[in-house]
Amino acid sequence: MPATTSTTPGRGFLESLPVELILKIMKTMSPRDLSRLALLSKKLYAIFKENQTTLMSNILLDQPEFEIMLYLYTADDRDFEPGQMLHPRVIDFDAGNESGAIKNFLGANATRDDGNSVSPQKKKLNTWDLIELWKWTKVIDWWVELYPSLRWRDHPEDRRCLRFHEEARLRKAVARWWLYSWYFHGVHYRDLYLPQKWRNDKRLHHIRIMSTREICELEDLWGLIFETVSRDLCSSPERVRVGKAYAVELVPWGSEDGRHNNIVNTYLKLDPEQLKYFLELYHRRKRMDIIRDVRSSTREFSLDRESLSISITTVLQERMMLTPNDVTNIPRSGIIDEDREDDEQGDFWSADASPNGQPPLSQAQINAFPLEYDKRLPYGDDGSDEPY
Repeated sequence: MPATTSTTPGRGFLESLPVELILKIMKTMSPRDLSRLALLSKKLYAIFKENQTTLMSNILLDQPEFEIMLYLYTADDRDFEPGQMLHPRVIDFDAGNESGAIKNFLGANATRDDGNSVSPQKKKLNTWDLIELWKWTKVIDWWVELYPSLRWRDHPEDRRCLRFHEEARLRKAVARWWLYSWYFHGVHYRDLYLPQKWRNDKRLHHIRIMSTREICELEDLWGLIFETVSRDLCSSPERVRVGKAYAVELVPWGSEDGRHNNIVNTYLKLDPEQLKYFLELYHRRKRMDIIRDVRSSTREFSLDRESLSISITTVLQERMMLTPNDVTNIPRSGIIDEDREDDEQGDFWSADASPNGQPPLSQAQINAFPLEYDKRLPYGDDGSDEPY
């Protein structure tokens, strides 16, 4: 009979470690992984709960996208006032414990680029706010875990984990998508006209504050999300004729009358949390079940289609028009290293963000460009057979 030991591999071994070492391990984990670990045993859960505030706040601060998520969490009506989109914030966290310690999550510059002073909005978050941010960050963790299976869907033999810097790019891109979606894809504000170059457009503001490299990373992610929605949400198994027999195949909605891309561009208004929900629970569900429940998730769902891809294209066109004549293209700047090229201009494409969200031109320079007329965003199509 084999000898037994006081500890067993896996959970038992982990529980046998000193609490200080367990805490060090916990501090290196993502919110999603740590939440799973804490549920493995009563001891691990007790350690997590006793140190919950410190663990959560430190781990969240280490996430590349945390500043973007703070802007998302504290978004309010002031952002839609003239000149106030993504206005400066000072965000502090008050754990509410006896120590009375206040931790700064986000600071703000006292002056704008034009030299004028600003009055940043001050917000104080509590433990419940921290838990909500933790839940949202777990959504981004989910997309990080899913990404390799999407990126290498057709070549699973090439699939690998993301490198640290690739994950950082992805996390920030998902957060940017989420922030844009909250503002402009149905939760709050709807501008039914297409973004136009050089306009003082709130949608373009969100893209202009990013470097060209970051914009291209978001564009790369957006193309993958389009493919995911097309294949995993807006396609259903149907009985189709194959020769003299019938077979069940995955058929894209609207493929028979050229509507499929319009349908996908409508469903792309779902934010990362909503899309995660439908991909997890509605995969291969009946078409009308998906349509009904997605409709109920977003007000006036078929009123328009996504505008993020248009905003990205518009700002990239602006950037190219501002470059020297000898610069003819933007280097490939995808999420993963294989989808990137070196910047022949050094750090040019990584340092060209517009911090105030405006084009770096005078009004006279803008007026010199041809006038673009307003055009309405195309109406949405939810994939139903109703008129749209």
